[in-house]
Amino acid sequence: MSKILELLQRIETPNQNLFEAPVYQSNPESSPSFIEPIENEEPLEFEPKLIPIASGKGGVGKTNIAVSLSIALADRLKEKNSKDEVILVDCDFGLPNADIILGVKHRRTIDDFISKRIDSLSSAVSPTQYPGLNFLSGSSTPSMTLSHFQYQQRQKFLRNLRSLRSRFIVLDLGASVHLEVIDFFSMVNSGIVITNPEPTAMRDSFLFIRATLMRKLKKETSDMPVSTRLLDSLENGMLEIPSVPGLLNELKKSGELMEYKTLKAILNAFRPKLIVNRAEDFNEGLEVAKKMRDSARRELGIEITFLGPVLQDACVVKSVKEAAPFVKRYPDCDASHWVRNIAQRVEENTDFEIERNYFSFGSYLKRLFGKGSSSALNTAAAL
Repeated sequence: MSKILELLQRIETPNQNLFEAPVYQSNPESSPSFIEPIENEEPLEFEPKLIPIASGKGGVGKTNIAVSLSIALADRLKEKNSKDEVILVDCDFGLPNADIILGVKHRRTIDDFISKRIDSLSSAVSPTQYPGLNFLSGSSTPSMTLSHFQYQQRQKFLRNLRSLRSRFIVLDLGASVHLEVIDFFSMVNSGIVITNPEPTAMRDSFLFIRATLMRKLKKETSDMPVSTRLLDSLENGMLEIPSVPGLLNELKKSGELMEYKTLKAILNAFRPKLIVNRAEDFNEGLEVAKKMRDSARRELGIEITFLGPVLQDACVVKSVKEAAPFVKRYPDCDASHWVRNIAQRVEENTDFEIERNYFSFGSYLKRLFGKGSSSALNTAAAL
């Protein structure tokens, strides 16, 4: 009963920051170990906003956006004369490369911390050439230790990560559905998923969201026998309606009302945020967001929200070849403009309203300005 009440409280708390980790207040032995306090840890003045960024598919521009978004967030703090900072964490442990774009030479890494070559994770944080932005590398080279992250090692890292003193902690996750990627993404209820208009990218992003949700449901309902049985049936394709809403319907018909309310609360809380990269125009990005939102409602029973597009831009291609963040190398290009717009939405915890924009705003811009117009982009961001 207490577990259900906690889940409901998480949903119904007004103005809840969706980038903050869920708070568990019942039996500490049943709470996820990544939220347990670290021994001798000094209290934080504020809870850092954790921003995991995933894609499911490689090659969609996830790392480029993670780097430029981190810089844009740091710039916003600097504009407000804030002393708070941003940490970008390269959690792509198999093939780390965010350091190349940032131009950072780091001496210590997460691998050093996990392998006990250093005592604290904070000692592996390196400054960058961009004011207010620090960097934490997974490893200098592909790491066998991090590529086979054991459960206890993951929990140790997650606990210490939350103790870092920073306003925003951006996690550039690997392009996969490995357990460590899913667990890192699940640290908050509204991590960011990067996709693009290609059908393969959209499918892989959706499958990543589905895998994350299924793991979350299984962990939260491990002591609920009917829910566990129905989840197994869903995975094996044995439900009459093979979807999460179909599972909820079966659970309600079984009379297990408390289990039904628990699952419903989990689904209401889980709200991934979508960025559509390399869209030709705003309307195409909005169309992708609507398709994925509709699929998530139908198949998973959850809401996907839309942070905005990052439009196709030749300056991004140039910056990749120059090993530089496009938001700094080409600050006036369309892609930089949209990333700064998204940074504002992340900071303010707001999204585009898909329905309103889909039926009016996007089509209006397309008719008024034509495809890919910079004037349209500037007008869109100003609204």
